[in-house]
Amino acid sequence: MGMNSNNPIAGPTTHATNTERMKLGTSISMSGPIASASACCRSTDCPHSQSFELAHSNSDHFFELQDCGGIEPDATLSQGICYWRRPPWCSNWKEDGPNAKKYEDCFKHRQAEEHSVHDCTSGRPQFHQFMELAPELRERIYRFILASDGPINPHLCDTKLEFHDDSQPRRHGAIGALLRITRVSKQVREESLPVFYSVNTFTIGKDTATYFDRLEHLGRFHMIRHVRFDIDMRKESSTALTLRSMNQFIKEAEAYEDSLTLKDQTIKEPVIFPGTEHHLHAQSIVTKRSAAAIVGESFASLTDHPQYLAGGVSELSALIVLRKLKTTFSSSSGVQTTKLVLPVPRADIFTQYDSLKWFPTVCYGLGIDLHFVENIPFDCAGQGFFTLTWHQKYQKKDFASKALGDASNDMVRHVDVQSRLLELFPDLESMPRPRVNTYYRYGCDGELRAWYSVPTEGGGIRG
Repeated sequence: MGMNSNNPIAGPTTHATNTERMKLGTSISMSGPIASASACCRSTDCPHSQSFELAHSNSDHFFELQDCGGIEPDATLSQGICYWRRPPWCSNWKEDGPNAKKYEDCFKHRQAEEHSVHDCTSGRPQFHQFMELAPELRERIYRFILASDGPINPHLCDTKLEFHDDSQPRRHGAIGALLRITRVSKQVREESLPVFYSVNTFTIGKDTATYFDRLEHLGRFHMIRHVRFDIDMRKESSTALTLRSMNQFIKEAEAYEDSLTLKDQTIKEPVIFPGTEHHLHAQSIVTKRSAAAIVGESFASLTDHPQYLAGGVSELSALIVLRKLKTTFSSSSGVQTTKLVLPVPRADIFTQYDSLKWFPTVCYGLGIDLHFVENIPFDCAGQGFFTLTWHQKYQKKDFASKALGDASNDMVRHVDVQSRLLELFPDLESMPRPRVNTYYRYGCDGELRAWYSVPTEGGGIRG
């Protein structure tokens, strides 16, 4: 068959000139309109003597079946014609015409007058290297990339020291996937990690306290900026039971942390210098790490901590975390105390509503002095609860330097919760209480994993 302008393989007839037509050096097998990719374009006239496969892979050549000039072709063989097909010329290089203004820019990019439209770089956007951008621009990009769609609810993995986000439909690995950019380089990691913790809000769930201890071990807890939690509307009579449970938890947590701190101490044997009578008596060196930093060191130390068990009790999980968010300060009289600053619509809301009076009473029993920032609405007012968000900026600079540190923990231990509990409820031991608190945990796959029980100290008393 001859050359046909309607042939979709041959392309426009303007390219099929005699000067551009080259015969193959051998007959090739045809399996359709295009020759077999195993053939070779061997014609000495071909300006690009290269393999047929490569030529057709980048569409620089095309084949068309052609009669053999009077030679009878074999029934299964035919000859082909190789055509060099040049893409359309770029018109920007011309000094005259409608694109005259583009000439200088086009010529500078190409350094040649004649080139194809595929090679022309004139007018194409030029992108800077990411690290060449101003730090402010990089931070804006980090904030866009690292922001979660909603509050993050940390969930400790079932089998390894890794946290997922229970708020995400595909919870397993959700936090790790969000942090992928932090693994690009050391500099990007140093720049982006603080952005991740500052731009996102963390909601209090079963494992939030455990997650914060892990961050303290990694030196990142002070980067947290927003923590969301619920305050349930309860009867004021529930205050005694809540404080009793918190007092039990605090005693168990302190005993566990003391055991870990003791193991963390470094004990050195006396060093005797050879040939002398001088020797160095090195005593135990008490660790300077906070208890939380030691707890967050391993999967076992986190799951063995009483807060992993108590964190599943909804009445306790928020209070356990709020104790970590408070700060220590000195009053004008020189007396040290702790404070927790919360944004609320108005400061008297916890005294105006009977169902909210339990909260400031419990905070007093725990040695936490509540402060309020007013005229900030609750995040949510649901059926039987209010949702609000703690913001680090209201805690002032103390939070970054002392949060979860030894000084802060020492202040907590100076508060005798038992004494305050008896002060508020003299008949505490005779008040009704459950024998055990029971709850369940979901696994990483979203399936029910196990039921957990938290026994009540002193046993239960029926009402």
